[in-house]
Amino acid sequence: MIMREQGVDMWVLVARENFEEPVVASMLDAESFSARRRTILVFFDPGVGKPIERLTVSRYGLGDMFKAAWMPEAQPDQWLRLAEIIAQRNPRKIAINSSKLTAYADGMTLSAHDEMMEALPAPFKSRVIRDEVLAVRWLETRTPSEMARYPQIVALAHAIIGEGLSDKVITAGVTTTDDVVWWFRGRIAEKPGSNLPWPSVAGEWMKRWTVIRSLSKAICSGRILELHICV
Repeated sequence: MIMREQGVDMWVLVARENFEEPVVASMLDAESFSARRRTILVFFDPGVGKPIERLTVSRYGLGDMFKAAWMPEAQPDQWLRLAEIIAQRNPRKIAINSSKLTAYADGMTLSAHDEMMEALPAPFKSRVIRDEVLAVRWLETRTPSEMARYPQIVALAHAIIGEGLSDKVITAGVTTTDDVVWWFRGRIAEKPGSNLPWPSVAGEWMKRWTVIRSLSKAICSGRILELHICV
């Protein structure tokens, strides 16, 4: 289990409406498409042989995955309620998603960090650690059903690339690299969930990738093309 491997017994994740946190976004149930107001999720490991406790500092739970752990009538302040949850469980290490290396593990904003630290009792402030491993390890994990789909995804990518570099799309001496880029963009946009990075197509005559988009040239027979594409 990732938390135990990292010696972390509590993991706190914070997201805000219209400013999604990558890990939280992957944990929401089918009825929650995004964070509501402020979403705070807490994982707590009580020790070997005991199940991980999963809480949401909210009036309502998230399906059967996260149990509701906040009654505003009893404690109006959401951050103070989080502080109570932490104090009651007395964790040794409290991990937050903060990383200089990857945006996927950098979901804790400065404002959220400051409010959380202000609410925490003094003994727990020093137990908060910046962590990127938990987030990356979680996001890289694939279920058996996802792994079963990967050969189909790879086959789809190969089919799109093969068509885009064929004479169905390219007419030698006429079609430019920009034409091919736009073809790939349109073809990929036909697929569900296709909000992906802009593709790039370059020939060996384009030496500087920093100016590729301003150097669109007609593609001649025998040219070598370099393609950067996400499918």
